[in-house]
Amino acid sequence: MIGTVGMIKRKPEIFELVKLAVTPKYKGQHVSRKLMEKCIAFAQENKAQKIILYTNHKLAPAIGLYPKYGFQNIVLTETK
Repeated sequence: MIGTVGMIKRKPEIFELVKLAVTPKYKGQHVSRKLMEKCIAFAQENKAQKIILYTNHKLAPAIGLYPKYGFQNIVLTETK
């Protein structure tokens, strides 16, 4: 396996990008960019108006990748 990613249709116009991961052997070879571009194309083909995703602030490579594709950081606070 080289990498994986998924798209979940949350509403007719909203998809969630999930499980973007690249096998360690292939990191640094722009695989995540190719996966991201495929997801964006898939969303466009399916008439999505928005793609959302959730990530952990500890995943620095992902945090650096997402803004390059227009994603904005929205901090969610935990409620108890």
